[in-house]
Amino acid sequence: MRSLLLLFITTSFLSAQTDIRFEWLNPLPTGIDIRDAKVFSADTFYAVGDAGTFLKTTNGGTTWFVHSNLVGTASRINAMSFINPDTGWVCNDSGKVFRTNDGGITFTQQLITNNFSLFDVSFVDKDHGWLCADSGYTYRTDNGGQKWMKIYSNYPEPLLSIEFRDKDTGFVCGEKGYLYKTIDGGLTWGLRSSGTINTLRKISMKADTIFAAGNNGTVVLSVNGGISFSLATVPSAGTALYNIAYAGNGYVYTGTNLGKGFRSTNLGNSWQQLASNTSSLNWLFAADFISPRVGIIAGRAGTVLRPAPTGDSLRVNPRITSETFRAVQNFTGSPVIYAAGLGGIAFKSTNNGISWSTLTLPSGINTMSAISFTDPDHGVMVGTNGRVNYTSNGGSSWVPYSFGTARFWGVDIKGNYGYAGNSSGTIIRTTDGGAVWTNLSSAGGMYIYDVDVVNDSVAFIATGLQENSIYRTKDYGVTWDLMYNTSIASLFSVAFANDSIGFAAGQKGQFYYTTDAGTNWTKVPCDSNYDYFSIDITNYPQGYISGTDGKLTGFTMSPSGPVVTDLPSGTMSSLFGISASKKNDAGGFTIVMAGANGNILRYHDPATSVSVPTLIPVGFTVEQNFPNPFNPSTTIRFTLDRSMPVTVTITDMLGRRVQTLTEREYPAGPQQITWDASGLANGVYYYTIRTSDAVVTKKALLIK
Repeated sequence: MRSLLLLFITTSFLSAQTDIRFEWLNPLPTGIDIRDAKVFSADTFYAVGDAGTFLKTTNGGTTWFVHSNLVGTASRINAMSFINPDTGWVCNDSGKVFRTNDGGITFTQQLITNNFSLFDVSFVDKDHGWLCADSGYTYRTDNGGQKWMKIYSNYPEPLLSIEFRDKDTGFVCGEKGYLYKTIDGGLTWGLRSSGTINTLRKISMKADTIFAAGNNGTVVLSVNGGISFSLATVPSAGTALYNIAYAGNGYVYTGTNLGKGFRSTNLGNSWQQLASNTSSLNWLFAADFISPRVGIIAGRAGTVLRPAPTGDSLRVNPRITSETFRAVQNFTGSPVIYAAGLGGIAFKSTNNGISWSTLTLPSGINTMSAISFTDPDHGVMVGTNGRVNYTSNGGSSWVPYSFGTARFWGVDIKGNYGYAGNSSGTIIRTTDGGAVWTNLSSAGGMYIYDVDVVNDSVAFIATGLQENSIYRTKDYGVTWDLMYNTSIASLFSVAFANDSIGFAAGQKGQFYYTTDAGTNWTKVPCDSNYDYFSIDITNYPQGYISGTDGKLTGFTMSPSGPVVTDLPSGTMSSLFGISASKKNDAGGFTIVMAGANGNILRYHDPATSVSVPTLIPVGFTVEQNFPNPFNPSTTIRFTLDRSMPVTVTITDMLGRRVQTLTEREYPAGPQQITWDASGLANGVYYYTIRTSDAVVTKKALLIK
């Protein structure tokens, strides 16, 4: 019975973990690579991209609905086609097609026999649609995707873009400049001379005006419905054009793989580069325009560019930085978050990541590698050039320490005692919470990546490069004993839940645990294609490990060792830091992750279970709101076993109360209230029903 109960608890935890959905704190609305975009109006536009992500806004980008890990897959979504704001299709790298009938709130996978990546999709009405794929294949449907017909184009290379004007006439393009036209709904294709051998990546057309763009800045144009094509002027020589969008009236937009946006006002005869704050790393993959100044260009790391109302510039979506974060920390019971990383960047939020302020650190450091705060005011940040910076006032001022020139990679302070280690094996110690540090004797040439303090006298370090080892001190850091060595690769993180049980992780999917204070270590099977960087076990026996390419692994400790499961992080960027808060009485907690491309993501659940001051009365129930998702109103039903005062409140993802629906006496029996959320933005909300006997909180999703 005990083993069955443990299995149930473990399974329930892992099931709950897979329901986690992270919200983006930086950049906004997302940090994933955007691959395609669709504009319906100045206020409503959609985007799709990596990590199975679908995004939409209905208020001009003020707020966004972000749906990652679409239908349980993290595969890259390459393209979408919508015939109206509700009905659309998306296709992905795994050769799958999904349809939505509710504007992207839910998607249903369609049946298709296909072993190739699907690069583009085009629908002209609810029935007629087409796909293009690898190895020269296209697909067509005449029943909304219930059944697809596979057609070979006699061209063995990838077909990258497909566009139809009506159910009969369409175009497809791909590598080596091949451009095909059909006039029978895609049953047969005729080759057109494009005038180039460069890869053509995207087609855009309105009526008889057709553009295609691709490598080496190539743009081809037809003004006679595809009877003939000619080369237009090159916007940017030597660059790749992944997108092109004809906006009408001679206006054409495109973006390059160097992050530059261009506009032509004369059908591509000449081009003007548009000013923006993007860098050469912000490859631009997608573009869509419905008029000369209504549209978006989007791409790498969530870059979204929109034309300014006047002038010749593009406005970029909000972000505090595009630099890589190496460390992040949040706190139990506090809205403060710290994040730091390359370029010496350091940021602080005092409102759960809604806004951020830049921290001014002492000069002489170009990378912050690790941070450790004992509370929101007191802590250290360590990094290159042997630097340790201490603050006692929440980062308003810092006291710098310097220990040689080697880079400090790891630091941990618990209570008064703490240690930091660097790339030359030097270990320093504090006995007053980080205010003063002393240099201990070198541990012997080790490349120290992480430190974990178990208690005042006991601590562990994880090392890499030639060492790849776990060391332990039991005498306040005076001596360090080798506890474990692996020949596989570096160990980047170590964390102990108590005096006996600990975990370590590193390159090539290494994940180990010990139950005897580090004397013996057991390897847990994990995917060796990923590196693990950071472990968090704040809520032991549950824990999380973050790694390369958005890898996020959750685990729960059982008598036979950790039971692991992969979780949807919502990003494909490497996650170097993860930090969770302690669960509250209702089971709610917060996870913050940070990593490459300035990514900061947060999961926040203020209360996911029932908090009971006494036993819940048998007659007291709270139902899930209906409908859910909803727009803009929904009904909340509950039943009381007797007359009592009831308060119903609404809080947002950040735990802020945004509405009070009722606060009065209710009689015994079934009750219902209507929640009108017309004044709120899209997103996840929580409704909480409080009585003298119990507090119950449930989730609701508002989609406008």
